[in-house]
Amino acid sequence: MTERYIEGDLNDRLDALVRALVDLCTRDEAGPHFTETTEPDVLDQLERLGWIEIIRPTHPTGIPCNAEDWTVTVTEAGLDMWDAHVFVDEFDMDGTRH
Repeated sequence: MTERYIEGDLNDRLDALVRALVDLCTRDEAGPHFTETTEPDVLDQLERLGWIEIIRPTHPTGIPCNAEDWTVTVTEAGLDMWDAHVFVDEFDMDGTRH
C-alpha cells in the first residue's frame, strides 16, 4: 500500500501526492483495486485537491455500492500538476537532470 504521507515538509508531501497520482488506476496490472493499493487519507487529499474524481455509484434503491464498484479518474488539474511537477530525485547533486 502507499505510505502514509502525513509528516514532512510541504515539498516532500507534494512530491508524495504526485507520485501517488501517477500510480493511481482503478485496477493495476496485478489486479488490486485502487482502494486496496492507496491509503484512504491519500485518496482523500488527492480528491480534495481536485486532482482525482472518485465515482461512487449507488444502487437504484439509493444504497451506496461497495468500494470495489468505485472508479477513479485523474482530472485535468491532476494532469496539469503531474506535467508541472519536477521530482527532486530526477536531478544529480550538481543540478543536472537525469
